[in-house]
Amino acid sequence: MRFGGQGAKIADFLLATASTGNLAIIEIKRPDTELLTKTAYREGVHAPSSELSATIVQILDQRFKLHKNLVNLKEESGLHDIHAYSMRCIVIAGTVPQSAREKKSLELVRNSLADVMVVTFDELLGRLVEIHRALSPQALPPATHAEDPIPF
Repeated sequence: MRFGGQGAKIADFLLATASTGNLAIIEIKRPDTELLTKTAYREGVHAPSSELSATIVQILDQRFKLHKNLVNLKEESGLHDIHAYSMRCIVIAGTVPQSAREKKSLELVRNSLADVMVVTFDELLGRLVEIHRALSPQALPPATHAEDPIPF
């Protein structure tokens, strides 16, 4: 296996934080990926779908293999400033369910996962919109007359 992907099945993205070099693995599925079973398991509680369960196991296995082979990968690639201190696993898949019961089930499932963060496409879009809004210049106040004092 190589960082470029030759010879192995790897995650969609492998990122390193700029400040510490700690690695994160990102696995991206489709927006129409079912996150929960269609029918309730018990009174209003939906289980994770087989697709979500398989994705979670897949990314954990990818992390395991990366951790096991990291020393060799660093040596072969010359990237010695990357680390596996606490590799985060991130799954981007599906969209937030519509019903309150399904929303509750999704939150119960994904917040019980200690090592995998599950983010939906619409949540990711919402985060990006808020970041863009926060970083965009604010509307400037109307121009003041030259004799008005500078307001600072």
